[in-house]
Amino acid sequence: MGISGSLQDFSLPEILQIIDNGSKSGRLSITSSLKGKALQNQGTNDLWFKNGNFVALSNPFKYNNLLSLIKKENIISSKNIVKLYSLEREISIPLGEYCLQQSLLSVERVNQLLENQLKEVYSLFELDDGWFFFDDADSNNQVSEPKESFPLMEMTGKKCDTLTISLQGMRSLSKLDNRLTEQMPEPNSGLIKLEDNLNCKLLPIEACLWDDANGKMSLKKIAQKTLFEIQDLQTTALRLILIGLLEEVPVSREEPQTYAAPSLERKLALSSTNSMVKTKSQGKVSNSLLGNLVDFLRNNF
Repeated sequence: MGISGSLQDFSLPEILQIIDNGSKSGRLSITSSLKGKALQNQGTNDLWFKNGNFVALSNPFKYNNLLSLIKKENIISSKNIVKLYSLEREISIPLGEYCLQQSLLSVERVNQLLENQLKEVYSLFELDDGWFFFDDADSNNQVSEPKESFPLMEMTGKKCDTLTISLQGMRSLSKLDNRLTEQMPEPNSGLIKLEDNLNCKLLPIEACLWDDANGKMSLKKIAQKTLFEIQDLQTTALRLILIGLLEEVPVSREEPQTYAAPSLERKLALSSTNSMVKTKSQGKVSNSLLGNLVDFLRNNF
């Protein structure tokens, strides 16, 4: 069972939240609109996830992207490149892992190949118009539309969690589109955390918001305390809200309330596609994503 829709209904960070919260495995296809921004990644790009982690980037109209990148970087001899091209039907492990086993690449080189793939993923955050389709993998690690297995020739054998991707992708945005700016938190609003612990490194302005996200201090007060511009704090807060780290709330002297993920599962059960989101038992999701999902289901089912 999959989920599809417009990038105007769901932003890429919101889609990645669904994949992360459900620890999902499968293929996320992102297709840009001709009306959208001109990007190097025009057309369709397939992002592959295993247990909620990014593992590969492929393009149905471009073959052997990872090998082409290795060849371009000139990090393997031409003789060995030819041998690697012949492995396509025989390989049973990710290409990067195979290269490590054969001492063709170092761990550092393989990690850099993953970073190069991620840079292409980050550029997809610039898309303001297009479509997405997430196709869940079955027990045989295959997706159904069209039937396809995980692309081992495009896999480094390394992974990256979706939160890190969302955080880096939102940081790389040159400008937020109009739909996202409509969700800008108010200067008099407070913030609360939706995650207990973070495994990613925050920028100074992000860390200030994180430290004061207790529901008791407004963005205006945080600006006075930290000397960051209020507009910069609002934009940064919006990015952290969109990736599911923070929630905008009215400022209160009382202990702020957080919202547990089962309510999302309950609302999605109204749809015949209730399997599209299965949340982590201890996770929390933002009210904005909840509302967006409910509106989407009402309009499409």
